[in-house]
Amino acid sequence: MSNIVSSVFDYVDTSPYRIVLILVYIMVLIVAAEIFAYLWHRWAHTVYSGPIHNTHQVHHTNEEDVADNDFGWIVLLLLFITGGLGLLWWVGVPQFWCLITGLTAIIVLTVNWYVHRSYHCPDSYLRQYSWFQRWTLDHYVHHSNPEKHYGIVSCWGDRLGGTWSLCEGKRDETEERLI
Repeated sequence: MSNIVSSVFDYVDTSPYRIVLILVYIMVLIVAAEIFAYLWHRWAHTVYSGPIHNTHQVHHTNEEDVADNDFGWIVLLLLFITGGLGLLWWVGVPQFWCLITGLTAIIVLTVNWYVHRSYHCPDSYLRQYSWFQRWTLDHYVHHSNPEKHYGIVSCWGDRLGGTWSLCEGKRDETEERLI
Protein backbone atom coordinates (compact mmCIF):
# COMPACT_ATOMS: atom_id res chain seq x y z
CA MET A 1 0.00 0.00 0.00
CA SER A 2 2.77 2.45 0.87
CA ASN A 3 4.37 1.80 -2.55
CA ILE A 4 1.15 2.88 -4.27
CA VAL A 5 0.85 6.03 -2.17
CA SER A 6 4.50 6.95 -2.66
CA SER A 7 4.30 6.32 -6.43
CA VAL A 8 1.26 8.61 -6.65
CA PHE A 9 2.85 11.42 -4.67
CA ASP A 10 6.38 11.08 -6.10
CA TYR A 11 4.90 12.69 -9.21
CA VAL A 12 3.75 15.78 -7.34
CA ASP A 13 5.71 18.88 -8.15
CA THR A 14 5.08 21.56 -5.50
CA SER A 15 6.22 24.48 -7.61
CA PRO A 16 3.79 27.43 -7.73
CA TYR A 17 3.09 26.68 -11.41
CA ARG A 18 2.11 23.07 -10.61
CA ILE A 19 -0.10 24.10 -7.68
CA VAL A 20 -1.94 26.63 -9.87
CA LEU A 21 -2.33 23.97 -12.57
CA ILE A 22 -3.81 21.53 -10.03
CA LEU A 23 -6.24 24.16 -8.70
CA VAL A 24 -7.35 25.15 -12.21
CA TYR A 25 -7.81 21.47 -13.08
CA ILE A 26 -9.97 20.95 -9.97
CA MET A 27 -12.11 24.00 -10.85
CA VAL A 28 -12.60 22.71 -14.41
CA LEU A 29 -13.56 19.31 -12.98
CA ILE A 30 -16.12 20.92 -10.65
CA VAL A 31 -17.74 22.83 -13.52
CA ALA A 32 -17.74 19.69 -15.69
CA ALA A 33 -19.23 17.64 -12.84
CA GLU A 34 -21.97 20.23 -12.27
CA ILE A 35 -22.86 20.20 -15.97
CA PHE A 36 -22.85 16.38 -15.90
CA ALA A 37 -25.15 16.48 -12.84
CA TYR A 38 -27.50 18.80 -14.74
CA LEU A 39 -27.60 16.42 -17.72
CA TRP A 40 -28.03 13.44 -15.39
CA HIS A 41 -30.96 15.08 -13.58
CA ARG A 42 -32.55 16.10 -16.85
CA TRP A 43 -32.17 12.52 -18.13
CA ALA A 44 -33.85 11.22 -14.95
CA HIS A 45 -36.97 13.13 -15.96
CA THR A 46 -37.26 11.08 -19.14
CA VAL A 47 -38.83 7.63 -19.43
CA TYR A 48 -35.53 6.44 -20.96
CA SER A 49 -33.96 6.37 -17.51
CA GLY A 50 -36.25 3.48 -16.49
CA PRO A 51 -36.26 2.71 -12.75
CA ILE A 52 -34.36 5.92 -11.98
CA HIS A 53 -37.23 7.87 -13.56
CA ASN A 54 -39.73 5.96 -11.40
CA THR A 55 -37.96 6.60 -8.09
CA HIS A 56 -37.40 10.21 -9.04
CA GLN A 57 -41.10 10.67 -9.76
CA VAL A 58 -41.84 9.40 -6.25
CA HIS A 59 -39.49 12.09 -4.95
CA HIS A 60 -41.39 14.74 -6.91
CA THR A 61 -44.84 13.62 -5.81
CA ASN A 62 -44.25 12.71 -2.15
CA GLU A 63 -43.70 15.79 0.06
CA GLU A 64 -42.00 13.67 2.73
CA ASP A 65 -39.48 12.03 0.40
CA VAL A 66 -35.95 13.38 0.85
CA ALA A 67 -34.66 11.37 -2.15
CA ASP A 68 -33.04 8.61 -0.12
CA ASN A 69 -34.94 6.16 -2.32
CA ASP A 70 -32.84 7.39 -5.22
CA PHE A 71 -29.90 5.34 -3.91
CA GLY A 72 -29.75 3.67 -7.33
CA TRP A 73 -28.53 7.01 -8.66
CA ILE A 74 -25.58 6.98 -6.31
CA VAL A 75 -24.58 3.42 -7.20
CA LEU A 76 -24.83 4.18 -10.91
CA LEU A 77 -22.86 7.42 -10.54
CA LEU A 78 -20.15 5.61 -8.57
CA LEU A 79 -19.96 3.08 -11.41
CA PHE A 80 -19.59 5.97 -13.89
CA ILE A 81 -16.82 7.49 -11.77
CA THR A 82 -15.03 4.14 -11.46
CA GLY A 83 -15.37 3.48 -15.20
CA GLY A 84 -14.12 6.96 -16.01
CA LEU A 85 -11.12 6.56 -13.74
CA GLY A 86 -10.40 3.16 -15.27
CA LEU A 87 -10.53 4.71 -18.73
CA LEU A 88 -8.19 7.53 -17.68
CA TRP A 89 -5.71 5.04 -16.24
CA TRP A 90 -6.00 2.79 -19.31
CA VAL A 91 -5.16 5.64 -21.71
CA GLY A 92 -2.09 6.47 -19.63
CA VAL A 93 -3.12 9.38 -17.42
CA PRO A 94 -0.68 9.49 -14.45
CA GLN A 95 -1.97 8.11 -11.15
CA PHE A 96 -1.82 11.50 -9.45
CA TRP A 97 -4.26 13.06 -11.95
CA CYS A 98 -6.53 10.02 -11.68
CA LEU A 99 -6.53 10.45 -7.90
CA ILE A 100 -7.37 14.18 -8.14
CA THR A 101 -10.14 13.41 -10.66
CA GLY A 102 -11.65 10.66 -8.51
CA LEU A 103 -11.54 12.65 -5.27
CA THR A 104 -13.07 15.71 -6.94
CA ALA A 105 -15.86 13.63 -8.50
CA ILE A 106 -16.69 11.96 -5.18
CA ILE A 107 -16.66 15.30 -3.31
CA VAL A 108 -18.97 16.92 -5.90
CA LEU A 109 -21.32 13.90 -5.76
CA THR A 110 -21.37 14.02 -1.94
CA VAL A 111 -21.99 17.78 -1.81
CA ASN A 112 -24.82 17.50 -4.36
CA TRP A 113 -26.42 14.65 -2.43
CA TYR A 114 -26.10 16.43 0.93
CA VAL A 115 -27.37 19.80 -0.29
CA HIS A 116 -30.28 18.19 -2.12
CA ARG A 117 -31.22 16.18 0.95
CA SER A 118 -31.01 19.36 3.05
CA TYR A 119 -33.51 21.10 0.76
CA HIS A 120 -36.09 18.59 1.95
CA CYS A 121 -35.15 18.47 5.65
CA PRO A 122 -36.89 21.25 7.62
CA ASP A 123 -34.40 20.92 10.48
CA SER A 124 -31.28 21.25 8.31
CA TYR A 125 -28.74 23.61 9.87
CA LEU A 126 -28.18 25.09 6.38
CA ARG A 127 -31.61 26.77 6.52
CA GLN A 128 -30.13 29.55 8.66
CA TYR A 129 -28.21 30.88 5.64
CA SER A 130 -29.88 33.21 3.15
CA TRP A 131 -27.97 31.70 0.19
CA PHE A 132 -29.35 28.28 1.10
CA GLN A 133 -32.88 29.64 1.42
CA ARG A 134 -32.60 31.08 -2.12
CA TRP A 135 -31.26 27.77 -3.44
CA THR A 136 -34.10 25.91 -1.71
CA LEU A 137 -36.67 28.19 -3.34
CA ASP A 138 -35.08 27.55 -6.74
CA HIS A 139 -35.17 23.82 -6.05
CA TYR A 140 -38.86 23.93 -5.21
CA VAL A 141 -39.46 25.84 -8.43
CA HIS A 142 -38.11 22.69 -10.09
CA HIS A 143 -40.58 20.58 -8.11
CA SER A 144 -43.49 22.72 -9.27
CA ASN A 145 -42.18 22.92 -12.86
CA PRO A 146 -39.95 19.88 -13.57
CA GLU A 147 -38.79 21.36 -16.87
CA LYS A 148 -36.85 24.11 -15.06
CA HIS A 149 -33.95 24.26 -12.61
CA TYR A 150 -32.29 20.84 -12.90
CA GLY A 151 -29.12 22.02 -11.18
CA ILE A 152 -28.74 21.03 -7.53
CA VAL A 153 -26.00 23.37 -6.27
CA SER A 154 -25.46 25.55 -9.31
CA CYS A 155 -27.36 26.96 -12.26
CA TRP A 156 -24.51 26.64 -14.80
CA GLY A 157 -26.11 23.70 -16.59
CA ASP A 158 -29.52 25.36 -16.55
CA ARG A 159 -28.15 28.55 -18.05
CA LEU A 160 -26.32 26.61 -20.77
CA GLY A 161 -29.29 24.31 -21.39
CA GLY A 162 -31.91 27.07 -21.46
CA THR A 163 -33.83 25.70 -18.47
CA TRP A 164 -33.07 28.54 -16.04
CA SER A 165 -35.68 31.17 -15.26
CA LEU A 166 -36.24 33.64 -12.48
CA CYS A 167 -39.73 32.22 -11.90
CA GLU A 168 -40.51 34.86 -9.30
CA GLY A 169 -44.21 33.94 -9.27
CA LYS A 170 -43.34 30.30 -8.62
CA ARG A 171 -40.93 31.36 -5.88
CA ASP A 172 -43.78 33.07 -4.05
CA GLU A 173 -45.83 29.87 -4.22
CA THR A 174 -42.97 27.69 -3.00
CA GLU A 175 -41.79 30.05 -0.25
CA GLU A 176 -44.55 28.67 1.99
CA ARG A 177 -42.76 25.30 2.02
CA LEU A 178 -39.89 26.85 3.94
CA ILE A 179 -42.07 28.24 6.70
